[in-house]
Amino acid sequence: MINRLMLTDVYNLSHGFMKCNVDFEASHIVNRNAPMILFGFDAAVHDILDYKVKEDDIIQAIACAKKVNMEFPAEIFYDAMKYESIRDILKVEALPDGSWVPRGTPFAQISNVVKGFGELVTWWEPLLLHPWFASSCATRALKMKQYLTERNERLTRFHSFGFRGHRSMEDAYWCGRAWSLFLPGTDDFHISVDLAGESIPALAHKVIMNWDDELMCYVEAVRRSAERGYKAVSIVIDTVSSKKFIEEYLLKVQSSADVYKITPIYRPDSEDVIVQAHKIVTKLKENRYNNFGIIIGDSVTFNDAKGYDVVWKKYGHDCNLLTWGIGAGFYNDLTRDTLGWAMKTCYSNGKDRMKCTDSLGKRSIPGKVSLKYRRDGKLVAHTRTEYSCENSDYIILNISTPSTFEQIKKIANRQDCGQQEIILSDDLRTKM
Repeated sequence: MINRLMLTDVYNLSHGFMKCNVDFEASHIVNRNAPMILFGFDAAVHDILDYKVKEDDIIQAIACAKKVNMEFPAEIFYDAMKYESIRDILKVEALPDGSWVPRGTPFAQISNVVKGFGELVTWWEPLLLHPWFASSCATRALKMKQYLTERNERLTRFHSFGFRGHRSMEDAYWCGRAWSLFLPGTDDFHISVDLAGESIPALAHKVIMNWDDELMCYVEAVRRSAERGYKAVSIVIDTVSSKKFIEEYLLKVQSSADVYKITPIYRPDSEDVIVQAHKIVTKLKENRYNNFGIIIGDSVTFNDAKGYDVVWKKYGHDCNLLTWGIGAGFYNDLTRDTLGWAMKTCYSNGKDRMKCTDSLGKRSIPGKVSLKYRRDGKLVAHTRTEYSCENSDYIILNISTPSTFEQIKKIANRQDCGQQEIILSDDLRTKM
């Protein structure tokens, strides 16, 4: 495991000796570019707060700093060894995971509660910013749910096909959990340890290639799935030839499915899959079959699915017939800049501070703040002199365990997501 003291940027090693005063500091984390569902931050914070500084870590950090021609600030960490964990030194206030966070909200503020440890407020800045990924995924999943809900369509129209396409197990973990906040359909078995989802048995090319008789494989997949009590089974059609399946096998497979009272979900998986899906539906309707579905998962993204839905409607078909298997394309376009997470100092050297850059979008908020909901439900940031910490919608993350997934999911699914921008109180604007 990587030394926890080294999970920072190299330039942090030099900041302590450059500052006038490191007695007390405070910083905000803000989503500068877009509103979002906050997710993953609670766990990241507890991972930091639970850490107890060890001398072996300090010694290794000193040696590694020399390799990059830097000096490690060992003294502050030797002082930190006196404490049971970082939670005795730092205080983290944040909106609860699952909250809807309008753009520009200082959704978290970090400060030290022990004099002399101001530099530790931003030491783990990269770790505190990493949950941009989980939050971006959760926000994307919410938008997908909203899309389906607004169209009065089933939420299982989007099905997670992502596991093999993830860049890492960490991506797989957070993406799968973010998906499950709002969408039930999934092939992500790894998340079922503590989450519930919905799925069905499905043929794969390897299964069909196991049989000498391709048609017999399809019929037996239908029969065996039905006999085990399943209500649906997915049939991939392109192992030998999609054209041959549609022309020669489709009606025979559908007939078997009707006999066994199970719903076949046909899966075109290569070439022009939307045209193949159209041909399947047209042929089955012409032969008076009604109990079937289509699933397409060939390199599909959310934007692809929305575009194909328009084509599908033009064909005259009900979109509820069609399920989209969405893989890592669920999030591949997301970056830190999507939400624009940034951490900026709001208090140091005995005074409130702010970044007063010419770029309006990158200006920060001075001083500690409190967040309050108005009677109309809008979230407002106030100067801390207006509202005490106890009268704020921040929670102080110093409890022993993170929030559970079910707690976060409950919060996320009751959010009013209408507010796009944070409202700054008059006093806070005056201070800026």
